[in-house]
Amino acid sequence: MSALDEELARAAKEAEPPGELLERLLALEAGDLIERRIERCIRESKLPERKLLAEFDFAFQKGLDKRQIMELATLDFARRKQGVIIAGKSGAGNYVKHSLM
Repeated sequence: MSALDEELARAAKEAEPPGELLERLLALEAGDLIERRIERCIRESKLPERKLLAEFDFAFQKGLDKRQIMELATLDFARRKQGVIIAGKSGAGNYVKHSLM
């Protein structure tokens, strides 16, 4: 059953106003569009493999503070309108230092 069929069945079962159904369908479509754009960007980047932060081996990279990296990943610094400087040896990938301004 497609998402559209599920939403139509739900709206019929709950006697939902058409406006609410339409709003939910548009939100689903917008979410799908964003996911497709992300996937396309990842494909077009031609990275050799896909890596997630959750899979990062912090034990191997002893110079990294996992707590700080995970905090940066929340992007709270952007909401606070703070800058971030990440510096390290070029290309080595073995040292990262960051500073919240």
